[in-house]
Amino acid sequence: MASMLSQRSVMASSSRLVAPRGVRSGAASRSPRLRVQAAANAMVCIDCGYIYDGKVPFDSLPGSYKCPVCDSPKKRFKALTGKVARGTDAKAMNARRDALRKQVADSGEEVEGDNGILYATAASAILFLGAFYVLAANR
Repeated sequence: MASMLSQRSVMASSSRLVAPRGVRSGAASRSPRLRVQAAANAMVCIDCGYIYDGKVPFDSLPGSYKCPVCDSPKKRFKALTGKVARGTDAKAMNARRDALRKQVADSGEEVEGDNGILYATAASAILFLGAFYVLAANR
């Protein structure tokens, strides 16, 4: 038992943590650094700000692809131009989402939404109220 403890203390004292290349040790490495890159192929979810950066080109993804963060369909992704912070924290995602929404509003482009359910609900409500009115008027 004593020999095991002495081996552990030797291993603990002789081992040291080595940071990978390009990573500084100390307090400076604790603060997250955002990589800023050109957004030539940056497809961003307009609902949550998630940036798609997979190995497969975005255009070749199936139509059933959904945002892994907010479950929005593929049609809710838009290309973001300019410089993009590629961080995954909430602050970076919100900044991307807001920048993309501003870009879309400035361009006058319409964002495809899932308005089909809204239209179906409105039509059903109008039909229901009309039928109720006709029944009430005939009494």
